[in-house]
Amino acid sequence: MASVAKETQSLYLRYSDDILLVCKPEHQIAMSSTLEQSMTDARLELHDGLGKRSVCILTQLEDGLLSCDPPLQYLGFSFDGRTIRIRSQTIARFLRRMRKAVRLEKHLAKARAQAGGVSRVRKKKLYARFTHLGRSNFITRYATDARRIIKKNGIREQLKPHWRELHAALEVDE
Repeated sequence: MASVAKETQSLYLRYSDDILLVCKPEHQIAMSSTLEQSMTDARLELHDGLGKRSVCILTQLEDGLLSCDPPLQYLGFSFDGRTIRIRSQTIARFLRRMRKAVRLEKHLAKARAQAGGVSRVRKKKLYARFTHLGRSNFITRYATDARRIIKKNGIREQLKPHWRELHAALEVDE
């Protein structure tokens, strides 16, 4: 694949089971069939279900910037032609887990109150798991490292609203 990509002035990247081919539109069919044939020759199966393969069209805009439709997704990140971000599905999963943990903590606080204990939601625990105040969580490890490596503000802007969302979830039904 690397030699075919070099011949057609294309880009071939592979990491584990993720493959990225970037080529001119006229080479798309040839590169795709070469990939499929290479996978067959190596006795590997190409999982081609929903969301597994996408064709993104990169165009250079008049201002010199790129546009990518639909956004390119590779190794947990998406690129729209201008900004690299963490995949929206990953952020959504993180927020679902956060909301679930808040609901559970509220339920436990109510149960402690009924048992004669203190009916306090343990915010410190939630902050440690779901905010920049924690030591080893999605925000402090993955997102911060990604932002530092990419050196752009797209990821920071993407995660900015989560603090307000955590507090909004804490205030509901109090």
